[in-house]
Amino acid sequence: MKFQTTFSESWFNMGLIDGEQRKEVEAVENKLQSFIQEKKLEEA
Repeated sequence: MKFQTTFSESWFNMGLIDGEQRKEVEAVENKLQSFIQEKKLEEA
């Protein structure tokens, strides 16, 4: 369940980035997400 919209979604909706840039931002967000998940698992 997602409580907050992603940067890529917000920026795209505001017209700050186009569809191609949105994909790039999403890719970075996904990498960040998995990095955070890995860190949480290590600390657990």
